[in-house]
Amino acid sequence: MATASADDADATLDVTSADDEASLLLPPAEAAPEDDGDALDEEAPGTSALVASVGFSFIDPETFGVAGAAAHAIAPPRFISEEAPPDILEPAGLIFGGFVLATLGLAMFCGGILLDAVVLIPLLWLALSAQRHLAFFVFAATPYVAAEGSRLYLRLRPHGTPMRPVPRRLSIAIGMLFAAAAVASAIGRPSTPDEQSYPRCAIAALRTGSGTLLNEYDWGGFLIYHVPERKVFVDGRLFPFYPAVLRDYRDAVELQPDWKDVLVKYDVREALLTPAKPLAVALREDGWRVRAEGQNFVLLAKP
Repeated sequence: MATASADDADATLDVTSADDEASLLLPPAEAAPEDDGDALDEEAPGTSALVASVGFSFIDPETFGVAGAAAHAIAPPRFISEEAPPDILEPAGLIFGGFVLATLGLAMFCGGILLDAVVLIPLLWLALSAQRHLAFFVFAATPYVAAEGSRLYLRLRPHGTPMRPVPRRLSIAIGMLFAAAAVASAIGRPSTPDEQSYPRCAIAALRTGSGTLLNEYDWGGFLIYHVPERKVFVDGRLFPFYPAVLRDYRDAVELQPDWKDVLVKYDVREALLTPAKPLAVALREDGWRVRAEGQNFVLLAKP
């Protein structure tokens, strides 16, 4: 009996060992797919958060004003230099054009996911609409270019030799060079802004004047800084004046048929303009008095 029991135990051990060895040779069993309802439940919070964030955004009344001002991207005021399309004949436009071509080339060779297209295509359209928006596309496209560029390199050179690290001494020399350049830049930086193109000689006359001042768009910030007691007609912030005030401003300075109505509407008492501006010429002819004048400006007062 004891002998038979021992034999049975040995046989059982042999079978168990064989089963263990066989299990090592077989591929692991695939887990049963989870119920689709659980996946939907996991996605629901993200969708709910997205819908809630959009809804809460429009609770603020200011959101409607910002949304309306953002419509200027469809028809931006081209007379403002920063609202003009990128010019590839200028250094910034040329660099941006090369970056766009590189991005499009990587998209053609490497492709991408739907999220890349959803993010990059609208930002590219925005950047091409006005050069003030160039940075948005560059910021968004840089990670895409880096990722797809590395994939393209591996595709073209699958067995290529990886780049060797920069020698330690050369790294130190480069770091010292950049540090020296930073120190030189800090020492040589200008202490005051360059105001040669602004009407500095009109500041004294502006401080003694009164009434609504119609000023050049580009000079608004300068006047706010130097003559804060005088309210400007427009300045570079754009959105507070878009579209009604900016439209009236253009009608006046460009001598549109309603330019005199605009002056009456805002009760304009003085005008600070460039001498060649059509409105400046017309006001001189209408008898407006010259209070101050320089090479790049003229300050006119209503008689």
